[in-house]
Amino acid sequence: MRVIGLRTFIAVSRTGGFNSAAERLNVSQAAVSARIKVLEDQLGQRLFDRGRNGAALTAAGQQLLPHAESIARTWDHATSMLGVPVSRSVTIRIGAQFSTWAQLALDWAAWISAHFPKPNWN
Repeated sequence: MRVIGLRTFIAVSRTGGFNSAAERLNVSQAAVSARIKVLEDQLGQRLFDRGRNGAALTAAGQQLLPHAESIARTWDHATSMLGVPVSRSVTIRIGAQFSTWAQLALDWAAWISAHFPKPNWN
């Protein structure tokens, strides 16, 4: 079982829907559905009741949630203690009037890219 599946499960339970969780995780709704399906297959339990109004935790999902949160916290703590970078992406959006800030914004974006390179996600 991978932690990403548990994180996805947590996101769906917190947002109440697969689409909302997909937005929060910055992935497609299909990716969220696939991750949840894998987790449900591994556990042999349905974790969500899916409906027009979103997704609600089943009894099994309610039992799993505190454990999933604990496992995610433990994993984050262990990786931080080992110095392993946590696999989370951050999106930064910058707005500026192009005619006034064009060169400054481009220079700043280049500086950010050089000083905060994209990690290897493999």
